[in-house]
Parts: sequence; C-alpha cells; structure tokens
Amino acid sequence: MEARKIDPPLIDPNRGALIAIVGVDGSGKSTLVTKLARSIGRVRPTEICYLGLGSADMRERIASFGPPGRWLAAGMVKRAEQLKDKSKKISGAATAIGSYWLTRQRLKRFHQAHALKNDGLIVITDRYPQNEIMGFYDGPILSAARAEGLIVKRLARAERQLYHEMAAIRPELVIKLVINVDAALARSPDHMRHDIQRKAAAGAMLTFNNAPCVEVDASHPLEQVFGAIEALVFERMGISALGI
Repeated sequence: MEARKIDPPLIDPNRGALIAIVGVDGSGKSTLVTKLARSIGRVRPTEICYLGLGSADMRERIASFGPPGRWLAAGMVKRAEQLKDKSKKISGAATAIGSYWLTRQRLKRFHQAHALKNDGLIVITDRYPQNEIMGFYDGPILSAARAEGLIVKRLARAERQLYHEMAAIRPELVIKLVINVDAALARSPDHMRHDIQRKAAAGAMLTFNNAPCVEVDASHPLEQVFGAIEALVFERMGISALGI
C-alpha cells in the first residue's frame, strides 16, 4: 500500500523536525508512533512526545479507587461530553478550571517537543493541537459549549489564545491516519460509533494551519500501514532505513 498525497516538502536530515501522527481512536496512532520512532532512531536521535490531553488516563486512575472513584470518573465523562455540545453550557467554574489545567499540561508538553526539535532531534508526536474544530480532536476544550459567568468566560478566552499560539507553529509533516468506522471499532470496541464517525469527519477537514499533510489508509494491517509511513518519512528525509 502507498500513502496518499505523498508530495510534502523534504525534511532536512541535518536539522530537527517534528512529525505528527493523528487519527481517530482505533487507527493505531500509539503503536505506529512507537514503531516509527524506533525505526528513525536507528539513524537519527529521535524522541516521542504525547500531545493529547491525557484525560482518559486520568479518569482510569480515578476509577481504580473503587465505587467512589468510578462515580467521579463517570461524572467526568458526562461533563466532558457536555463540553463538546454547542447546545449546552459549560457546567461551572470547576469544570472550566480543570479543563484549562489540562490545556496547560498539553502546552508544557508542546514546548518540550519543540525544544527537542530545536536541539536537532526528530520528534514523533502522538496527536497535535489545532484550533480549527472546537471541543474535540485536540482543539480548544472550552470553545464549543457556551461559556457563562466571568471565570468561565475568562478561562475560555485564555485557552483559545493558547491553542492559537500552538496551532501557529506547524510541524514539518502531519500523517493523517484514515480508517473506516468498522475497522476502528474492531480495534477499539470500547469506543462509541458516533464518536468515531464525528472524529473521522472532523479529521478529514483539518489542515493544521496548512502544514504539509499526508493521508495513509490505516484500515490495513498495522504492519502494512507502518511500512507505508516508514517509506514516506525516510523518502522525505532523503535517507534510507540504513542511513545511506
């Protein structure tokens, strides 16, 4: 299999670069990020940076503390869903403060990723922040549902500015994993079909501030998908997997 739209600019092999891998749940992001970093790492210093929110991991840790933890985690899921709904309002200052804190943590990892790139490393990111779609797919959390109240409005405005600043810095290459809903659900059966459909539709529209983007069909077995991505990246870097 081959990647689609495989004519982004060349990546200077003598300088640092940031390569973002994005896609819906079940597209194989984390596995492919790890494999690609390991492959590039044989010929260039390479690091992985996670640029998601980390909210799912946080909920899992909270849920592990018995019935009270599961109750709190369920409430977090409900409030997170409200944040994506334009017909609803943000459910209070506590939710806004928690969401803004998550964004600040993402910003910290974002700066770490670019510091590594500026030090000459190849940085492979799992996800990448954007400000084209509000409320999900790594966009501003507090800009979809209605912001009411002084604190919530100020936090929403401050958060939008942070995403504007992050999205203004474009990666050298964005690899968009394209997958049909049934294939994604087969790999991640714990996710909802409508969530996968919504994210897939959104992902197709994202430009990441007109960064060089390549689409790869992730419905194939992951080894085939990885082969296409690996070939593309090494071609763009002008080197072979042996560093020649």
